[in-house]
Amino acid sequence: MGIHLLQEFLETDSHGGQKAVNLSALALEKRRISNQRLRVVIDAENCLDRLYGGFLSDWFCGGSWTLMQNFLSHLAKVCTDSEIEVVIFFNGAIERDRIKEWYVDQASMRQTINLVFANIGRKGIPPSRCQFVPLACLRPALITAIRHISSPNMQARFSQNDHRLEVITFCRENQFDAIMAAHGDYAVFDPPRYFSSRNLKLTFKGVFSTSEFVMDKVARNLDLHPKRFCFFAALLGNHILTEKDLLPFYRDLTNSADTVTPAPKDVFSEEERQEKIALLKQSLQHYYNGTRDAAAVGKDSAVVVNADLKPADILPPFSGERSFCDMSISEANDSHLSERIMNMSIDEKLPATPSQFKLDLSSSTSSAYSSTEQDTPPRVGRTEETALEVGPIVLQLAAEHHKNGTFSAWIYPILTRREVKLDVTFEPEIPGDVPTASEYYKPIRQNVYGILFSLNERKRLAKEQLRREQQFQLDADFKKAKVQVVVKEYVFFNNGSYEPDFVRAEPLAWKECPSVEKLWFGQESGDKERRLRAFLTCMRSDTPLITNQFYVPTHLIIFCCVMRYMLQHGSILRRHELEAFLATAVSPMLRNVQAVQNLAQKCQLTQRGIHLASLFMRGVETALFANDACGAPLHASWCGPSLFFDGRLFQHKLSQASRNAKPDDLCEGQIALVAQIDNLRMAILEGLRDVEWARAPLSLPVTSSPARAALLPAGMNTSTPRGRGRTMKMLKEGGKLEVAGMVVGHWGPTTSASSRMRGRGRGLVAEVRPPEPRPSALQSANGERMSSGDPSKEDIKDIYRSLAARCTMSIGAPEPIAIGAMKREPQIKEEDEI
Repeated sequence: MGIHLLQEFLETDSHGGQKAVNLSALALEKRRISNQRLRVVIDAENCLDRLYGGFLSDWFCGGSWTLMQNFLSHLAKVCTDSEIEVVIFFNGAIERDRIKEWYVDQASMRQTINLVFANIGRKGIPPSRCQFVPLACLRPALITAIRHISSPNMQARFSQNDHRLEVITFCRENQFDAIMAAHGDYAVFDPPRYFSSRNLKLTFKGVFSTSEFVMDKVARNLDLHPKRFCFFAALLGNHILTEKDLLPFYRDLTNSADTVTPAPKDVFSEEERQEKIALLKQSLQHYYNGTRDAAAVGKDSAVVVNADLKPADILPPFSGERSFCDMSISEANDSHLSERIMNMSIDEKLPATPSQFKLDLSSSTSSAYSSTEQDTPPRVGRTEETALEVGPIVLQLAAEHHKNGTFSAWIYPILTRREVKLDVTFEPEIPGDVPTASEYYKPIRQNVYGILFSLNERKRLAKEQLRREQQFQLDADFKKAKVQVVVKEYVFFNNGSYEPDFVRAEPLAWKECPSVEKLWFGQESGDKERRLRAFLTCMRSDTPLITNQFYVPTHLIIFCCVMRYMLQHGSILRRHELEAFLATAVSPMLRNVQAVQNLAQKCQLTQRGIHLASLFMRGVETALFANDACGAPLHASWCGPSLFFDGRLFQHKLSQASRNAKPDDLCEGQIALVAQIDNLRMAILEGLRDVEWARAPLSLPVTSSPARAALLPAGMNTSTPRGRGRTMKMLKEGGKLEVAGMVVGHWGPTTSASSRMRGRGRGLVAEVRPPEPRPSALQSANGERMSSGDPSKEDIKDIYRSLAARCTMSIGAPEPIAIGAMKREPQIKEEDEI
């Protein structure tokens, strides 16, 4: 059960509850009738794969950002030509009461990522569309692209407290015509029109189409009164009254006869019944707050559900002319349903937990917010030292930018609740030599937290106050001024824990960093340079060449900062991988979508290349967060990842660089690009001494023989794909020799064949059995080693015979070549393994 199953029912309903619609035709019809535009609200969380760019399967390589921007530009053009206004809502709320659902979703994405990496490692198969996982930096890239397009018919917004409730409230208050989403909550909220975001299609001819859920027919198919959808959704289970809480009720409901429905008072005990009724009323209030009836209440009154309120008071009997089609609900069934629900609410009292749930349904952001979050103060730490307040002018500006989608989605929750959610990254579950992205970029986030709470400024003031009160010396320790801020980071861990990670904010190494008010509102001549220096200090890139336009253009500052951070913290990159990143950033193919797509057949995909691309994009997302927190020293037009990175192009450059390609080959023979790469490398490596490059893994030919595997060092992979019949193993790239991370030599591909073949013209292969080893002077008759004497010549011969026998067992006896087969070359069939 669960409310999410309601959406699956709507999409699989074959009784006419879903129909295809052409939004361009609907907009034209509305323009002809009412001379108004068609206005649609899109829940971006349900169609991130569609907004990314369609059915392309290169998202796992790191993102094809130019293609995504072209898709959004085409969407904005179609909306402008068809006179359709689109508002795209992203989830910017913490939603603490739904945090368990968030962890479950993260665990599901983690399993999908593991499956994708396993398929890539074993078969080299790219994932399908159904395995799409939101890649790193996807939401900031979408927001940046929409801002760059700056179309009046397409806008982006963030929710603040309760995402889906704010979306439906925004739709009703601004008189939008429809909602495009894919969640069961919207079906219960009864929007004006409900479009499917999963079936969103945009063609090159400008056809903007999707499918619509007709709730009149859905209600008829469910044989459910339209006024009872809130009760139906509450009994399905949600984040308030979970499926686990309703499991005994479901069990008795399925085990009972069709004519006898078990009453909840017979299922639960008295104590459990009281708790379940309280949760049921909270769940009922949640769904009622998003309905049309609750929106008609107005701004001056609030809907209250208390212990004495009956379902008939919340949902009055349906009378008069029905807006839905004729319903096939009998009066007996309706009265029986009302009687059952009334038995659950009569003479019941809510526990000491919040007894009333008030909600101002007319405000779009602050009011659409459950009182459970309003009554709970933000927990920022465990000591009194963490209770630092943020100025009201800062909160007001952060709320405004958050609502309009012009700030990072992490800033507003950090300032108001000191909490942040970090989605799972597309990386292996056991990263090995590369750490997880959340841990790797934690030092940057800690410095950004210090900027948002003006930690440097507060420490200076606290230090001066301590000097005045306690007559400190002039060389008093800077760390003695105890000003601490703790931020809760919700990160998915494989241990199944739902507890957040408490991260302490750290001051910047630049001790003269101004306060957040000065960074955001400063209008003096040097404030712009201070913003940029604060950003570069967070990224560990406060060097002269980074800000020199001759070495680093403005649109490559974020790229250089992320690369410099990756070189400073741990041995992550190898030399040729740095060259691949640099060649990607300056490549003119970044703006040629068709040329990049043609590289799909040429580049070789590796797990490490995909992991590095995802780690780099997570660093870009962290850099965008730091840029907004420092007052946006870099304009949004210089922050798009399409300016310096493309996942498919990077995989191609990495494949070339791994084969020791020359700089001219990486730059397509353009000498100017080689000089630009030299300048970028000089700026990135400025001041970095003894850079620890990652070592290349030791690679040896693999074999499936146990005897051969015993001769290999411990930890070596000895598995090989299974084949059928004659097996041919061919190395496409040949071999290479690396010394200290540098490729000093390589050789071409080789073909090896070892098999037993019988037949005419091929000769017969005699089966060679290894000789039985006999005890030597080093061993006694029972196999125990003897400690006296040196090995004799006979013992050495026995050892050599044993080793030769083991190699013969692994490799096989040499195959005699028949005269008729001397000029015959081996033929490679389609089923042969390569």
